[in-house]
Amino acid sequence: MMTDYKQAMVAGADACFVDAPRNDDELKEIGRHTKGYRVCNMLEGGVTPLHTPEELKAMGFHLIVHPLTALYASARALVDVLKTLKENGTTKNHLDKMATFEEFNQLVKLESWFELEARYSNIKSAVGIKS
Repeated sequence: MMTDYKQAMVAGADACFVDAPRNDDELKEIGRHTKGYRVCNMLEGGVTPLHTPEELKAMGFHLIVHPLTALYASARALVDVLKTLKENGTTKNHLDKMATFEEFNQLVKLESWFELEARYSNIKSAVGIKS
């Protein structure tokens, strides 16, 4: 488990990532026996137990990553809304779980895209911007 870590540190790595520790004892061992910044991967459904940043800091970790958390949550939300749409033919009773039109436009900064389009395209009049 820690052979690759040692080779990486000898090669000059600034941080250490030991893949898939399976329990708290292995996490603590990594914290005790490695040097440099320690990275821990929190993957829901993975073999590493999930912990708070405070718990991982106490075990010796400096950087905690959640590489798929948002994707997993998005996938669940997508399945839920599509199931609602299939079963009910509408999302009118599901709106509290969805972004509004305005919230989505703000999230993706839609207005800035219109400005870029107007600046670099020949369709300025389509978005209401005058030359």
